[in-house]
Amino acid sequence: DIVIKGKRAENIYRKIIEKGLVKKLDHAAYLGKELYKAEIVLKINRSYVQDEELF
Repeated sequence: DIVIKGKRAENIYRKIIEKGLVKKLDHAAYLGKELYKAEIVLKINRSYVQDEELF
């Protein structure tokens, strides 16, 4: 298993790309969107729920 941790979406997705873990462009875009949402909820002390709008 591979574990990538971080508090900034950009750092996480760059590591994912560096390791070659994403092959499809649409999946990379989706992953970037969800990572950014996760970064925001960490800052505003809310819970992250995949595929749900923040506000």
